[in-house]
Amino acid sequence: MSKHQNNRQKLQEGFPGQRMIVLPDKLIEDVAISDLTSALFLTDAGFYPRARFHFRERESGCREYILIYCIEGRGVIETPKNSLKITPNTFCIIPPDTPHTYFSDSNDPWSIYWIHFQGLYAPHFFSKYAPLGEIHNREVFFDERRLKLINSVLFALEDGFASHNIEFVNLNMWQILTSFLYQDLYSGNVSGKDSKVSDVIDLMKASIDQSLTIQDIAEKVNCSPSHLYALFKEHTGYSPLQYFTQLKIQRSCYLLSFSDLSIKEICCKIGIADPFYFSRLFKKVMGLSPSQYRRKHKG
Repeated sequence: MSKHQNNRQKLQEGFPGQRMIVLPDKLIEDVAISDLTSALFLTDAGFYPRARFHFRERESGCREYILIYCIEGRGVIETPKNSLKITPNTFCIIPPDTPHTYFSDSNDPWSIYWIHFQGLYAPHFFSKYAPLGEIHNREVFFDERRLKLINSVLFALEDGFASHNIEFVNLNMWQILTSFLYQDLYSGNVSGKDSKVSDVIDLMKASIDQSLTIQDIAEKVNCSPSHLYALFKEHTGYSPLQYFTQLKIQRSCYLLSFSDLSIKEICCKIGIADPFYFSRLFKKVMGLSPSQYRRKHKG
């Protein structure tokens, strides 16, 4: 696989701002026999931001299931049967013992969260993702709760392997997988994404540095504010402005990690005029102040 990748630089890890935690084998053995955690447990997890030259090949696969969730950029996941293009807000689960290769796009490298997991119930979760056993790239709505949940797991692991940390992490694995596999219910979304909603999200991404009202957005997509609000709430579980705010916070995380811009300058980039309001909003969403987040994740 990946013969066209032979001439490019390849990195398994070592990316600026990366987070990576691997549980010791002895701890995994204990978790695997615990009544509380044996049904579903994590063995490795991390976050690779803007992972240029990221490349991983496992000719015999590995013993765990691997969840890969892309929030930015592009990449490819290859197995003997599939070649999947991974784009923002898509995920994939690779089953155990499956030969695979994955790599980021050279021009638009991905930012991915990844989790290796096992457990008695792990095959059941995989069957919900791939009823016919074939892996595929599945799109999910952006949801700040999902990111906050995954980050809370990484923070707990980074604080050490105390028993209550490990229990917290593995009990949260149920919620993490639920957020991907039952996203309609998790997000309060009971039907597919409407094309009007997709148009609005595209507009938001293109206008991330602006401060738009719901009236502004509605006019740009030829829709009344009340209809737009109801439509967006139905299909995403959020109001248009709540969703727009989430995209702004997502962008600010990137700027805090990979730029030297001041908080005030970042506010200008995401269309928020008041730095104090931004700081309060950021902490509410991410659980850390912007300064704390930068110290923890600055590349």
